[in-house]
Amino acid sequence: MTITTVATEAVMITDVNGLDPIHVFWVDGEPGRGYVTIICFGAAWTAYFGAMGGNTIRQFFARADTDYLVGKMGVGPHLKQSKRNDAYLAKIIDAVKAYLAVGDTGIQSAAQHKARHEELHRNLDELVADWIQHSDGLNLPSKSSIFELIQWSHAQMVNPTGEGIDEQEG
Repeated sequence: MTITTVATEAVMITDVNGLDPIHVFWVDGEPGRGYVTIICFGAAWTAYFGAMGGNTIRQFFARADTDYLVGKMGVGPHLKQSKRNDAYLAKIIDAVKAYLAVGDTGIQSAAQHKARHEELHRNLDELVADWIQHSDGLNLPSKSSIFELIQWSHAQMVNPTGEGIDEQEG
């Protein structure tokens, strides 16, 4: 038997609206591979990620899509697979990702702030391009308001296919 000491980082995240304290354990194995375990209200979720590029487990987790992480981590032995339990885990994961966005101090460094805004600008560029494309080029930023863009974007979340809109308006 061989026993190896493995460096593990642990954090406790508190004061998240509607959630008990969240305990997170990060284990970086070889480069690009790692484990995360999350405990909240007596339930635990854990996952191994073996293809993270050159990222640490924290970096990978912060950038990964919440739905992907929910699917990868599952609901665990204490909770059955359901939309409600997936939503509960998603809320916990989003709280962990929010913590990772600001770091241990709760304050973003200048580099973190810059990187976050670069990501937001890329997302805004994609949203505006989608808006223009779906309006056959009639919605131009110079001829429209931010409010119109936000209304359109919200409508896409509610009814992405646009089915039934003409009947409702007419």
